[in-house]
Amino acid sequence: MSAPHKIPAWSAPVSFVAFLLGFLLVSAFSTQQKSSGRINTQPSRYGFRSTSSDLISVIDDKEKEIAKLREENAKLLAAQVEGTKQSDIVSQSLREAKLLAGLTEVVGPGVEITLKDSEHAPQGDPQVIEPYLIHDDDIIKVINECWLSGAEAIAINNQRIVAGTSIHCEGPVVYVGRVPVSSPVVIRAIGDLKTMYGALNMNGRYLSKIRLTDPSMVELKEVPKMTLPAFSGSTQKQFAKPVEAQK
Repeated sequence: MSAPHKIPAWSAPVSFVAFLLGFLLVSAFSTQQKSSGRINTQPSRYGFRSTSSDLISVIDDKEKEIAKLREENAKLLAAQVEGTKQSDIVSQSLREAKLLAGLTEVVGPGVEITLKDSEHAPQGDPQVIEPYLIHDDDIIKVINECWLSGAEAIAINNQRIVAGTSIHCEGPVVYVGRVPVSSPVVIRAIGDLKTMYGALNMNGRYLSKIRLTDPSMVELKEVPKMTLPAFSGSTQKQFAKPVEAQK
C-alpha cells in the first residue's frame, strides 16, 4: 500500500476563501432576483430606497416639484420687490402732497420780515393815523410779494400759511385764520434767500411804500436757516370732494 498523499498546508485557507467567495456570489444573485420582483417602500429623502427605474421616476417628479416651487418663490420675490417700489412711490407722492399742503414742518434758508405799528403816529384824526398802523391789507400784500419772489413756505407769527388761510381785521385785531396776531407781525418765508431779499427790497415794492410812511415800520433780514411749523388747523372739507375716476 502506498503512503497516504500529504495535503498541502495552504489548501485549507484557499478552500475556505473559495467557499466564502462562492457563497457571496450566490447571495448577491439571490438578492438581485428577489429585488427585481418587488419594490422596497421604505422612506428616504426621495421616497424609496430602490435603485430601479421607479426611483429615477420619483427623483424626476421631485425635481419638477422643486423647480415649480423655485418658480413660485421667484414670482413672490418679484411681487414683493414691485410692491415695495409701488409703496415707495406712494409714500413719496404723499410726502410731496403734504409738503405742498403745508402739513409738514420744513427747514431751509429764507427771509424774515417784521411789520410793526409806527411809534411816531400823529395824534388826532383816525384817518391820519391809519397809514402808521399795520393792517390786514398790508400783511396780505407782503405775503403775495413773498410768493411772487419765489417763497416755498410762509408762516406769520409762527402760524403756517396754506391754501384757504384767511387774513382779516376785526376792529383793531388782525386774524390769521382764527388766530389773532398783534404788532409786531413777523413773516418768515423759505426760498432762495438772495432772490427773495433782493426782490422784496426793491424800490416800488410794497415794503418800500410802507417805509415812505415810517422806515422803522419795516425790518427785512436774511436768515440762512429757519424752521417753519406744519399747519395745525383743520383740513376737513364739507363740500369739496375729489372727482371720482370715470369707469
